[in-house]
Amino acid sequence: MINFKNRIEIHCFVLTAKWIFKTLQLEVSAWQKFQKLICCNNAFLKLIIGHWDVNLKPNTILMFIINLTYKVPLEKVDQFLNQHNEYLDKQYELENFLASGRKVPRTGGIILSKIDSKSEVEKVIEKDPFKINDLADYELIEFIPGKAAEEMKFLME
Repeated sequence: MINFKNRIEIHCFVLTAKWIFKTLQLEVSAWQKFQKLICCNNAFLKLIIGHWDVNLKPNTILMFIINLTYKVPLEKVDQFLNQHNEYLDKQYELENFLASGRKVPRTGGIILSKIDSKSEVEKVIEKDPFKINDLADYELIEFIPGKAAEEMKFLME
C-alpha cells in the first residue's frame, strides 16, 4: 500500500504513472492491474485514475470540437471580433487549433482543437475574449479520430 501525504502527491504520482504507461506503450490490461493495485483504499486516487478511459490504448489521439453558441446579439459579438481573431491567431501559432469558422446561420462558431486534455482546452478557452466577456456558451466534444481523408492523415499521427 502506498501512503500519500496530500492530494498533490497523489496527482503527481498518477500523472507520472500515466506518462510511464504511455511512453512504454503498455497494454490496457497492465493499466487495469496497476489501478487495482494502488486504488484499494484511496477514494481520491480512484477518482483521478477512474477519469481516464481504460479502454483507450496508450498514445491514443484525442481531439476536441469546441462548439460556440452566441448568447448576445451579433452587434455585441462584432465589438469583440478583432480581439477574438487575435486570440485565434495566437492559438494557431501555438498549434492548439487546426480549423475554425462561423456557423451558418451565424449563431456561433466551431473550433477543431488538437489539445488532448479537457482541462487544457478549458484553460485555453478562458483566454478567449468571447468567454471573458460572456458572449458565448462553449460545448466541448471530445473524440478519437478514427479515419481521415488522405490530406488529413496527419491528424492520425
